[in-house]
Amino acid sequence: LEDDSTNRPGPFSHDGNWLIVVRAFSNSRHELWLVDLRGGNAPRLLSRSGEEAAYESAEWSPDGRFIYCLSDLGR
Repeated sequence: LEDDSTNRPGPFSHDGNWLIVVRAFSNSRHELWLVDLRGGNAPRLLSRSGEEAAYESAEWSPDGRFIYCLSDLGR
């Protein structure tokens, strides 16, 4: 998660193994990433690369199977 962006950590998963990260390139262009804190997997892009969208307030579902967030995708 390098390059010219601001990385904002979101919530940890309930088991503490995953972290949601929002990469902000501008006010209207963000990426949503999932980071394996155990180090076994490379960070995984959850949004589409280069897409014009902002993602905010990411949260895990109570059972830890889903991620919810606010977005202006498709505005």
